[in-house]
Amino acid sequence: MDLDVLYEIDVPKPWQGSHPHGQRAAEQRAYRAKSAAKMEAAQRALSRFPRVRRDKRTANHRRAVEKVAKLHRKVRRQRLVNCWSRTPHTAGLLYEMTLAFLAAVRTSHPHTPLLVVSPVRRSDAEAIPNALGATLAELRDAVERATRDTLRGGDDRLALLPGVGLLTPAHLVDGVHPGDEGHALLARAVAESLTGNEFLDTIFGKALD
Repeated sequence: MDLDVLYEIDVPKPWQGSHPHGQRAAEQRAYRAKSAAKMEAAQRALSRFPRVRRDKRTANHRRAVEKVAKLHRKVRRQRLVNCWSRTPHTAGLLYEMTLAFLAAVRTSHPHTPLLVVSPVRRSDAEAIPNALGATLAELRDAVERATRDTLRGGDDRLALLPGVGLLTPAHLVDGVHPGDEGHALLARAVAESLTGNEFLDTIFGKALD
């Protein structure tokens, strides 16, 4: 799951005209905040219902699921660099976005195995707040809490691989991105996590042998 993604509701974008750069940037921030608020409200409403099989859902539960699905069908995915610096997120927003992402996947793929890998350690960001006041450690915790809350909600085809201990600063060639050795370590950790989970082992085990 790539969390360097910002979901935006597909409505007319006010900055797509001839505006001064500062005004355009402010409009982008306001638009993204409004989009995130819409998704957060829909996801919170859905989270009030227990996780049950589709045929066991009440009419209100089905409507809540359909609303989340409808929002995500209108979504345009815009890939961004990261959620600590260039496109800063708060821990609360990233928590809700992770929940919404997992719920969106489950709406269409209720039985697909998922492995969530939280952000790896980055020395210059662990304890330093971004522009919205969130450290990388807090953002990592938000991803992991959302994943664990989804697990506790009954998603038994989901697994979490905490990223904080997977690499050391020596594995980051520029202080941010892993080099060849770092990528090999990440691949090994993911493979071990996949084969270490019974539901994933059934599906992926032979391919990883």
